[in-house]
Amino acid sequence: MSGGQVPGREKFSTYYEIWDACYKSGCPICRLLDRRIHDYLESLMYEGVNTTSVRVKLRGALGFCRTHACKAIKLGDALGVAIIYEDLLQLVAKQLGEGQMPQQAIACPACSLRRVFEQSYGRTLLEFLEDDEFQQALQSCDGLCLAHLHQLSSQEKTIALPEWLLTLVRQKIQQRRRRLSEFLRKQDVQAKNERLSEGEPTACEDAIDYLVGTTD
Repeated sequence: MSGGQVPGREKFSTYYEIWDACYKSGCPICRLLDRRIHDYLESLMYEGVNTTSVRVKLRGALGFCRTHACKAIKLGDALGVAIIYEDLLQLVAKQLGEGQMPQQAIACPACSLRRVFEQSYGRTLLEFLEDDEFQQALQSCDGLCLAHLHQLSSQEKTIALPEWLLTLVRQKIQQRRRRLSEFLRKQDVQAKNERLSEGEPTACEDAIDYLVGTTD
């Protein structure tokens, strides 16, 4: 694995966000996106529900997609969510009363924000793939999920992803397969007295997270 310090490239906040996330569980990009959306929705619920610009955007999108609407509810601010959706129902009723068919004019605001950060994290990963410190962090992480590996591949137009990264991906997949295989083996009656080892009880969920990414 070749690396070194990447010349002429300043390490900015996004670099350190990804670096730090690599030392926590799960795909580092999924983890960061989940935190970003959580913070956005939390801020909106507590500070922006009655802001005119926020209301206009939410009306244009007819609210959030189901995933982000459910996440907003889980934040525990039922009043904020109720204010948003009462306003939207009033808008829809008015449009139908005027003979209009309500339609989304823009995408879910949380989805749009997610895409912006997802692209930013992807660009930063590609920019610093040959940096020693960054490589060590990626070696330590649970691996990029398949969705974000695809994202890196599609963003890198000029050259293929480095072989060391693809080797690392294969190693992480094999680790997941071993844990899942052991989980399956220990379900057999002949292994009923064997205890599940660390990572095996959640091996199936981990495989799903790897293949489709985690929701935010």
